[in-house]
Amino acid sequence: TYSQTKDNISNTFAEGPNGNFGLGYLDPFNPDLDYGFAEFDVRHRFSSSFTWNVPHVTAAKGFFNQLVNGWELTGIINLRSGVPFTVYDCSFAVNVCSRAILDGPVNFTGAVNHDAIDVGTPNRYKFIDLSGLHPGSFVDSIGLAEFPPFPDNMSRRDAFRAPGFWNIDGGLYKNFKLTERYTLQLRLEGYNVLNHANLFISYSEAEVNTGYVPAFFNGRRNVQMAGKIIF
Repeated sequence: TYSQTKDNISNTFAEGPNGNFGLGYLDPFNPDLDYGFAEFDVRHRFSSSFTWNVPHVTAAKGFFNQLVNGWELTGIINLRSGVPFTVYDCSFAVNVCSRAILDGPVNFTGAVNHDAIDVGTPNRYKFIDLSGLHPGSFVDSIGLAEFPPFPDNMSRRDAFRAPGFWNIDGGLYKNFKLTERYTLQLRLEGYNVLNHANLFISYSEAEVNTGYVPAFFNGRRNVQMAGKIIF
């Protein structure tokens, strides 16, 4: 699928699956200020599944028949591009944070760079460099950064984009024909069978004062076994 979704709030309290929490509109008298990509906007997605019944060996008899016949191979493949998120500036915030002020160069998509490790913190990487932005460059009329009018160069809601994701799950099944009515199926199932680690954003730290948007790799292979009686 290819899609694009925009809105000015994705649910009642603006708490999104990407960890960007808020209390509704940044300015309730100007909902258009929050118009941007929806929290669930996924631009590209590919999903596929398959079941392959291994060809039957008709000449197999007895024990050899139980050994070589009755095998199934299944799988689910998921690939998608990254979801949007917001970078905030909480320099003078008390209740809410304004969005990052674009007063310098910055990339909105970032890159997976294994060399950009955060020294001293295992499995923590600099996904988007925010050093070109200046923390606290916006202050409202009472000395905070929470009330309008907000500057024209404030970033749009969900203007930044997280890295993509892909995963493959699979299963190997063996069917034993017990009687004409009953079949015993032994199942070996693996989640993330290639043990591939995807890169995830630490959304709670997507803030200008951090100097960069941190990310970390996560993902492990999980394997389970099961038995099933089919009748």
